[in-house]
Amino acid sequence: MEIFVVGTSHAVASAGVRERMHVDLDEVYAALVELREREGVLDEAIPLATCGRLELYCVSARPRRAVALLRRIMERRSGLARRKLERHAYLHTGGDAALHLCRVAAGLDSVIHGEAQILGQVRDALHHPATESVEGPILHRLFQCAISAGKRVRTETEIGRGAASLASAALEMLRRETEPLERLTVLVLGAGDTGALFARLLHKSGVRRMVIANRTVERAERLAAELGAESAPLSELPALLRGADLVVGAVTAGDRIVGPDTLPRAERARRDDAHPGANGAARTAVAPPAGNGAVHAHHPRAVEPTPAWPRYFLDLAHPRNFDPALADIPGVRMFDLEHVFERVEAARRARAAQVPRAEAIVEEEAGEFLEWLGARDGVAVLRAVRSHVLKLAYDEASRYAHGRSEVEREQIRRFARALARRLLHHPTVALRTADPSSPQGRTLLDGAVALFGVDERTGSAPPSP
Repeated sequence: MEIFVVGTSHAVASAGVRERMHVDLDEVYAALVELREREGVLDEAIPLATCGRLELYCVSARPRRAVALLRRIMERRSGLARRKLERHAYLHTGGDAALHLCRVAAGLDSVIHGEAQILGQVRDALHHPATESVEGPILHRLFQCAISAGKRVRTETEIGRGAASLASAALEMLRRETEPLERLTVLVLGAGDTGALFARLLHKSGVRRMVIANRTVERAERLAAELGAESAPLSELPALLRGADLVVGAVTAGDRIVGPDTLPRAERARRDDAHPGANGAARTAVAPPAGNGAVHAHHPRAVEPTPAWPRYFLDLAHPRNFDPALADIPGVRMFDLEHVFERVEAARRARAAQVPRAEAIVEEEAGEFLEWLGARDGVAVLRAVRSHVLKLAYDEASRYAHGRSEVEREQIRRFARALARRLLHHPTVALRTADPSSPQGRTLLDGAVALFGVDERTGSAPPSP
């Protein structure tokens, strides 16, 4: 049995490549169930999908076969050639896989060291409703250790000080690159983890007006009620765009939902506002942006004149919500995760002094998991070998004692058990002290499984001769 992780992240792939490698989470779980039940190559699996990474943590007795099948699925889904796919993905096995997850949960593998959001995403991956159908005791314990590592790093170091997430870094970027947020009407697309986090940051920053749009309008309504914002169904997107200055994309979608063709035409917007229909009161007057930031009164609330389309787009989604062609429209500025990544180097350097202590905590937690795993593997093999040998001894003793008196039968059985235990003494000591994380220990455990023909997962043994 071996742990491995295969995946991609911002560290090895650009946003465009990650988009091509993106797979809907429901499809991921369906593929994992098939590989576990039909192909029989996976014993346990948990996917971890965030805006910057897609990883599959797995346990398999046939890791090479499992990795090959997972890569084949990704090739079909992405259309990328095998060499390019391997260049933009990574594979970690054994202790390296355990250490990698602990570093991810601690924010040490994030664009910004100490990013807080990733810890919640690791926790959500463990407790996702579909995880129960593919997880097992080994990965459950690994994810718990990773979550513990993340919590300790945040409480025992100062690596989480300042802008600790991509969302907060993106907000700082908006403050520097756009007009004051207090003068903007913001449309947030998506009320999931990323959208909700950014909406809360906007609320704390004093944004003038905020509208939250989501496919499930009830979720948007709950978030809007919490923040004193407005809510709307995502199906009303064209009308919502007309009244926004800044649009934030945080919708999990396979296709881009906003492009140049989605934006209302200036002439149409002016005509609609000049001759409002039955719902015209909800429309925003269209006029050139006021150079002095003056606010014009307009029923039902005072709003600042806006152009026919938003001036700013911030794309926090993966795959991207906004067509990059929006940046070619005069007067429009486009920001996405790549822009955020470029602007966090200063934060990374500021937190570098805390990294050694954080790495020590991560290694400690990963080491404890590997000790637990080693003890579990060694005990499982030892239990299977002892059970197999003692059963053989009992079966043979019973066969030779057939037809004898009860006293003679018991004497033969005792002799067989004693002989089997004497023969098992040295193998027992060796297996009990074997370290599965070392090459020698792993060879010894695998050799015992092969020599005695046992299955350490179930304790089953081959039929007696």
